[in-house]
Amino acid sequence: MPAGGYQVRRPPAHAGRLRSWERVTITVVFVLMAAIIALIMVLTAHPQPTAPAAPTAPTAPAAPTGQRHGHSAQQPRPGGDQRR
Repeated sequence: MPAGGYQVRRPPAHAGRLRSWERVTITVVFVLMAAIIALIMVLTAHPQPTAPAAPTAPTAPAAPTGQRHGHSAQQPRPGGDQRR
């Protein structure tokens, strides 16, 4: 490149309009990307209740954990007699 004088400036070779098939390809790729992002957001959304929970009738208290069929686990028997 000469150090001085008039230099002709040409636009880069890639400047210009895209061909129609290039435009369609880019559009399809962007639409697919947007659809995939929207699908992921819909599938990962956790629905929040919009109305307060309706009052329910009182129920019997639940059995404490560790008890089965009316027998308690690891509780001493009356009178100090502990069977194992």
